[in-house]
Amino acid sequence: MPRLSNISIEGFRSIASAKVELKSLNVFIGANGAGKSNLIGFLQLLNFALSRGLQNYVQTRGPASALLHFGPKVTPVLRAAVEFQTDSGRNEYRCTLTHAQGDTLIFSHEEVEYHAAGFPQPKVVPLGSGGHRESGLAEPWSENDPTSKV
Repeated sequence: MPRLSNISIEGFRSIASAKVELKSLNVFIGANGAGKSNLIGFLQLLNFALSRGLQNYVQTRGPASALLHFGPKVTPVLRAAVEFQTDSGRNEYRCTLTHAQGDTLIFSHEEVEYHAAGFPQPKVVPLGSGGHRESGLAEPWSENDPTSKV
């Protein structure tokens, strides 16, 4: 069964940069303002984005200038990666969201990667050329691409 093993975030709300390694059970403890709620908010953003609801998320929880670390003048892009471990290898989803006209976010880069256990080279699947308002993950997922399915 796939297991979320790592989360990397740059530029989301109070999180300038963070890499979180996850185990089977995780407990987040910290002072007020440490970023616990923003980590959960990032996972919500990712859920919306991957179900073609990024613009809905930005409109209801944003605007984009409120989602970017200290706003778009300081942080014009949000970068993220999530990694999943499976019995057959490692799967990763990576994206870069860029501040765009109308105080929204667009995908400037998006890809998935599968690295099979025991093989030297990963398989990278680009998800569009950039500049799209919603995730390109739905297309390879609907074509039963196994990496996108994970």
